[in-house]
Amino acid sequence: MLKIPCTSLLIFLLIVPCKTFAQSSYNSNFDFLNSFASPNELGMAGAVSTLPSQSSMAAWYNPALLGYTPTRSLVVSLSPNNQAFFNDLSYSNYSVRYQNSIVKKNRTFDWGISLAYANEDFGVLQVTTIDQPEGTGETLPLFSSVSLLSSGISTSFFTGIRVSIGYSLKWYSNNWITFDFDRLLHDFGLITDLSLFDFLGLRIFDSSFLKMDINYRLGYSIHNVGKSYSYNTEFYNFQDEIENNYIVYAMPQLAKLGQSLTLSVTHQAIEVFAVDISRDIFDLQQKNNQQTQSIFSSDISLTRNFFNGKPDLKIETSTGLRFHFLETFSISYGKREFANEWVTINDSDYIYTTYYSKSTYKGFQFHLDGLKKAYLDKQFPSIKPYSLSITYSALVEESNTYSYLKNPTFWGIDLYYRF
Repeated sequence: MLKIPCTSLLIFLLIVPCKTFAQSSYNSNFDFLNSFASPNELGMAGAVSTLPSQSSMAAWYNPALLGYTPTRSLVVSLSPNNQAFFNDLSYSNYSVRYQNSIVKKNRTFDWGISLAYANEDFGVLQVTTIDQPEGTGETLPLFSSVSLLSSGISTSFFTGIRVSIGYSLKWYSNNWITFDFDRLLHDFGLITDLSLFDFLGLRIFDSSFLKMDINYRLGYSIHNVGKSYSYNTEFYNFQDEIENNYIVYAMPQLAKLGQSLTLSVTHQAIEVFAVDISRDIFDLQQKNNQQTQSIFSSDISLTRNFFNGKPDLKIETSTGLRFHFLETFSISYGKREFANEWVTINDSDYIYTTYYSKSTYKGFQFHLDGLKKAYLDKQFPSIKPYSLSITYSALVEESNTYSYLKNPTFWGIDLYYRF
């Protein structure tokens, strides 16, 4: 029996020794690449890297999530013009996801692919010249955008243990930092899933009336692996003396460890109740370190940070809780904790002060599946393959932030077709 979990853990750790390198310093202008930009996930403060869902934006958080949802289905998600932190800043995302399964050599593989587009809109910039300092009448739209092509596949290696891997190819565009900046980036993900009752061979909770499942998952993902960005400081009239007049910025590479626990109770193919508890630990070493290092190296302590960790300048944490009722309503709560360093100058001396921030999120989702299974599918068989969900989420409270920031609100609609 001991060989089974050890083998699963070995598979999970195989990715760690691989070598890819981050370079030079960090530019906060690229933080959109690590934002929580979708309503289904925002309600849990983005702590969803190991939490399976039908969301077509799941690969943004971990591409290995596309190895879940084995039913053959197509999901289209629309989430336009979400209000963000500033009056002139909004987020939009549009995505599509396809899921299927195949059988090879008596083994079932669940796989999925998704295509997503996320946009951060800063409004427009008035074009001015020396001769026309009040403006020429021309405007330039300011935005950041990401196009994401992802795939994932999973299979069971032992009874009750499933392993999923995933990969995403990103095309990042930004026209407000350097005007027409583009970069090709990569994400990698891995999730191991333990179905407790199946693994232990327990059937006492598996009856014709009620069925209970408990799943524990452990995941690891790497985000935004790609070539660094450099520009000539002479063009920007910087006064700092930098070797060869160039400054180099690494893309905001991020290592993420996640865990989640799901308890569900099912009655006659309808999920009566379920609760998800999840926690993600973000390793900021990759994002902030100005020295070259392997993106797979991490000083994250599982025992310290997964269960009772306090964020610091190297660690950011997100914790989420979600309740599901009758496959119809879901209520989500999330908390994000992080530390920042404030720099002040006093008589040419730099004074560094560390302060801690906490953001609280909430979310609500209405899903048609429960009502369809209980009533509509029987009365209207032609609509059986179709379903939809509507999601709303918002940042409720944020401590230690500026007063001019407003709380963002996100909403979206997902359309489903099951073949």
